[in-house]
Amino acid sequence: MKKLDLGIWIVSPSSYDDWGRLFQFSYLLMIPPIFGVIRSLIGQVAKSLGILVDVFSINERTEIGDGYIQKIISNDNYSRKAVFISAKTFELPRAIDIARQFKRAGIEAVIGGIGVTLADWKFYQLLYNEGISFNVGEGEETIPSIIEDIATNKLQRVYSQKEFVDLKKAPCPDLPDKRRDGYNHGLNPMAGIDTAEGCPHGCSFCSVTVLRGRKMIPARSRDPEKIICWVEQVHLMGLPIMFLDDNFRRSPNYRILVQKLVALNGKLKGALKILVQMDAAPDIIDEIPDLALAGISQVFLGIETLDAGILKSVGKKQNQPHSYQAIIKEFHKHGILVDAGWMVGFPYQTARSILKEARSMVGLGVDLITPFRVVPFPCTLDYREAVQNGEIVDWDRNNYDTAHFVRQLYNMTPETAQAAVSDAFSVIYSLKQMLSGTSGLRWQVFLNNLYCRFIAEWGKRRIGRPFQVIMDGIPRFGKPVIRPIDSLKGFPLTVDDLEKREPYLESLL
Repeated sequence: MKKLDLGIWIVSPSSYDDWGRLFQFSYLLMIPPIFGVIRSLIGQVAKSLGILVDVFSINERTEIGDGYIQKIISNDNYSRKAVFISAKTFELPRAIDIARQFKRAGIEAVIGGIGVTLADWKFYQLLYNEGISFNVGEGEETIPSIIEDIATNKLQRVYSQKEFVDLKKAPCPDLPDKRRDGYNHGLNPMAGIDTAEGCPHGCSFCSVTVLRGRKMIPARSRDPEKIICWVEQVHLMGLPIMFLDDNFRRSPNYRILVQKLVALNGKLKGALKILVQMDAAPDIIDEIPDLALAGISQVFLGIETLDAGILKSVGKKQNQPHSYQAIIKEFHKHGILVDAGWMVGFPYQTARSILKEARSMVGLGVDLITPFRVVPFPCTLDYREAVQNGEIVDWDRNNYDTAHFVRQLYNMTPETAQAAVSDAFSVIYSLKQMLSGTSGLRWQVFLNNLYCRFIAEWGKRRIGRPFQVIMDGIPRFGKPVIRPIDSLKGFPLTVDDLEKREPYLESLL
């Protein structure tokens, strides 16, 4: 049988629990959107080179063990094989463990994603010395080069996309492949697309401006017509849509896009279901009626905290806690479910203040509360401050997952803080909260909160803390994959190390 030119496997890696067991689940809340993004870029290059390429998607969090690695190694249907591993910060140690196995078998593995882009120079040094190729920055311009280099046996060690992508020229993600992308493992199977990239705000805890920039300009926005076409096609496949923008309403094309969505939703007789992320600035109220007409059925608001002093200290000046309740009521008036992002573990918080704020969050009237532990992500202002002050208590990137406390808290130990968060889960997912939905949303609110309470309690019994609402799910049982002894856990850093990142990367290029 004639072999195809190239076989590529896109792997979304998992991470390890506190006992070194690989997290794997039978069902997850959402399926990673990265598969369609990379697949579209591979398709473009394959067409231009005139080669035949098969592309496969592997979500390690829903795999059974790590047998897929050996299956890829032993697959001989292709003249060349390669593995793309797209890792978030907390998935980077596992991504390196996977890449090492493929490297030992003589198969090219390229690591990219947020985890690599935010990594420090010591990670880059390790990857380079071990011969593992990696990509820093967005991939719309570098991935085509990587594919061409793989096809011609010229793969480089380092690829770096220094400038932000012109999204108007980038292809939309491929349409979801329900079978290959694992939608049968998704409890809330949505297809994702970014309409624009970046955020104009400068919150000290947020890495978005490092990853995507602060300039919300037309070049960082997709063509509205192409977005509408993609949305309609996905809707006809029977899938809800999530706009992956970190702040949808700050897109330069926001108003144009909303108008076009209103028209499309009218054509579809109001059947569109779209989830968006937005800031909770007071002036959003006037926009909510149009958002409802555009098919927005759920909104994730970055409320973060109800403490105005904390908001000011982290630079989130656009949020005004006194306006939250009016915003939420207006969303409810138009039948839009509100999910509030809540950050826990700012330096001066106490166990008592966390529980107090949990009760206040419930009192706001939001439908769902999604808690995140405050993590100083690499390259953020908070991270630099924590390194400078010697406040990092855990350098293991595996734990930078918003489920652990990795920075010293002034009034609590990490253990005390985790206990307070566990108690808070009982408040934010109480029976009262489950039954709090407004007219038209009651059943959805009940099911969402019931699921969150279910996996929170299961997590407490299985791993000693609540499972994550977004990343975790209903766990698998069976023999776990154990973290290798030589798995990288990170490097202690100084401020001088932070300054070496850019020069060192330049030296590799």
